[in-house]
Amino acid sequence: MVCRSCGATIAPKAIICYRCGAATVDPATLVPPRPPVVRRSVWPVVAAIVIIIGLAVWLVPKTPADSTARWAAWAGVVVATVAAVLILRPRPRERPRRLL
Repeated sequence: MVCRSCGATIAPKAIICYRCGAATVDPATLVPPRPPVVRRSVWPVVAAIVIIIGLAVWLVPKTPADSTARWAAWAGVVVATVAAVLILRPRPRERPRRLL
């Protein structure tokens, strides 16, 4: 590979020229930096889920055995529990990217 700036012969995988220091790749081909990650608070969601589960557990014994309200209360417990698990599960960290 030949340097575009000074004409020196350089290694094919070189990022800069060893003689003049000029970049061998265009800046457009480099990986742009990632924007900072904004983390949202999950506590309002957790509080809402706890309230839904509490209301459902409180309403289940007060409803007749074969009523639709009992099934709705149990469905609320299941949905809130699944939502809590999905929100609070640990997420794998991304590996840092290498530029080249």
